[in-house]
Amino acid sequence: MKTKTDFIVELKTIISALFVFLGLFIFCQANAQQPLETETGQLLKAKSLEWENTFEYQLSGEGKEAAYPMAIAYGISDYWELLVEPVFYTNISPKHGKSTTGIGDAEVTLTWNFIHEKKYCPAIAVAGEVKIPTAHNKLIGTGMTDYTVYLVASKKIGKFNFHGNIGYTFLGNPDTIKIDNIIDYAFATEFHLSKRIDLLAEVVGNTSSMSESPDNINSSPENAANISPELAGGELTGMIGARFYIKPQFFIALGVTYDNNNALLYRPGFTYIFNYKKEE
Repeated sequence: MKTKTDFIVELKTIISALFVFLGLFIFCQANAQQPLETETGQLLKAKSLEWENTFEYQLSGEGKEAAYPMAIAYGISDYWELLVEPVFYTNISPKHGKSTTGIGDAEVTLTWNFIHEKKYCPAIAVAGEVKIPTAHNKLIGTGMTDYTVYLVASKKIGKFNFHGNIGYTFLGNPDTIKIDNIIDYAFATEFHLSKRIDLLAEVVGNTSSMSESPDNINSSPENAANISPELAGGELTGMIGARFYIKPQFFIALGVTYDNNNALLYRPGFTYIFNYKKEE
């Protein structure tokens, strides 16, 4: 007889499989901001579908990591956008210990652009994100559901396009350790060098999830990392990258990221927009 735990595991597996099927069916894409991670207030036009494929490869003193995230964004209207971001493959190969392979956590984000961009006014939006714990291994995901709310602003000035985010994440709390919710922040700029090339730069960070409570005897980063590496201290990353447009609705991208843990991340990928509508 199946237990409740067996049922939950099977349900997560089915949901993950549906993500895979949906991704393969429409060739899977994501956020037109690739390779940026900063959210944008400049949403897709109504009924447009954006598909993004990305491959991530990270090198650090701890070992190597590889991941294959995808994203599908849909313009519900000119004011609302839905984004689904599953991670179909993750491999963590530490210098010491066994390698781990599996699916990662999935994220679903709904964004409302309540102020459209005007000549002297940025596009301003709010977004709500849910992280679904589809990862089955604690080295890949926390096993907990997280919720994030963002305030997003974007503005085009000449050949530059600026984006800024401030967010707050409510972290699922494991039973074995006390953790704090975190503040997320990001800033990115795009420079339209030519009709076919964009140059990009980005800074993304968050505060530490480690509780400073004196009653928490397990509050060291090392103990948190034993539960999940995602529960380690605050992070700060910087990225430079570029996009090359093959068509207005199709581009390839590359981002190179370096973080405060001395990890180097390469992010090649491509983006395609179905039912593309040129901006007015």
